[in-house]
Amino acid sequence: TWGHLVVSRQQADGQGGLVKLNCALPDAPFDTLPSLHTRPIKAMALSPQADGLLLTGSLDATIRLTTLASHSQVLSLNAPAPVWSVRWLDRHTLVAGMANATLQA
Repeated sequence: TWGHLVVSRQQADGQGGLVKLNCALPDAPFDTLPSLHTRPIKAMALSPQADGLLLTGSLDATIRLTTLASHSQVLSLNAPAPVWSVRWLDRHTLVAGMANATLQA
């Protein structure tokens, strides 16, 4: 197992960020990841490969792929509407549900 808990947290300026907690060391300080989105994050999904890749969707109408180990953004996609849900279908395919009742793969 990867051993971390990732929690979405809206920052004071309204941007969407993440907090990463180490479950193996509960007394260790948590990591605050840099702002990933300009609006709150509505959905997250870890890669099915357990490689520390996190998919996020936000009300800012973007989908982002981030590595949790280095906090680096790997990919950013613009969506046609605010993103309400994200899901990995397999190792290379993702689906996002939009606020305008559409799906994008």
